[in-house]
Amino acid sequence: MKHKLLLVLLTALIPCLFMQGCISNFEEDNTELSEEDRVAEMFREAGFKVEKLSSKPVNPPMTEKEASLFLAAYKNRERSGSIQIPSENIELKPDGHLVVKVKCNSEKKNFSRTRTVYKEEFDFTHWATYTVRDIEIECWQDIAGYWKSDNVNCTFTTRDPEYICGFPDINPNTGYSKGSLYFSINITVSRYSGWQIYSVDENYDYTLMLTWLPVAQEWNASLSWHETFW
Repeated sequence: MKHKLLLVLLTALIPCLFMQGCISNFEEDNTELSEEDRVAEMFREAGFKVEKLSSKPVNPPMTEKEASLFLAAYKNRERSGSIQIPSENIELKPDGHLVVKVKCNSEKKNFSRTRTVYKEEFDFTHWATYTVRDIEIECWQDIAGYWKSDNVNCTFTTRDPEYICGFPDINPNTGYSKGSLYFSINITVSRYSGWQIYSVDENYDYTLMLTWLPVAQEWNASLSWHETFW
C-alpha cells in the first residue's frame, strides 16, 4: 500500500517539477540584458578584457551604436607605419652612443565610416586620437658593426580621460644588424565606459634604420613598426 501511495505521489510530482524547470529555464533565457551588458559582450567577442569598476564611474557608458562604430574602426586601424626622424633628434654622446628621440605617432586616419541616412563618422588609427608615444633609444655599434641597445624608453600620453595606458613592457634588443636596431614594446590600453573597463594588449615590433651620411656628416634615421598579432 505504501509503495502504491509513493508511486502515486511521484507520478504527480514529476510533471510539476518538470514544468517548474521549464518555466525557470524560459525565464532565464528571456532575461533581457542591459545595454551596458550587451556592449560588454560585444567587446569580449572582439578580444577585449572586460572588468567592472570598483568606484563610481566618471564617464557615460557607450551605446551599442557607439560600440559598434568603435569596434569596426579598431578592427580596421593602422597596424603598421613609419616615420623619418629629424637629424636634430639624434644626439651623439661622448662615449660614441647615439640617443634617438621620436614622437612615434601617425596622425593619418585610415578608417572613416559615413552612412547616407544617419551621418555617422568615426576615425581611428593606432589609438592616435587618444595616445601619443614618445620613444627614446640609446644604441651603439659593436666591434663588428652590429647595432645594439639595452636602453629603450617609451612614454605614453593620453589625450582623453576616457583612456588610460598601463606600464609598457619593453624589450630593447630583439635582433642584430649592421644597418638596423630591432626592439619591441607591449602596452595595455584601456577605455573607461560607465561601470566597465575595456582593455586590450598592443604588441608592436620596431625597426630603427640608421645610416651615416659622410657628405652631410650626420646620421639619417627612420623608425618603422608593425603589430605582431591581432
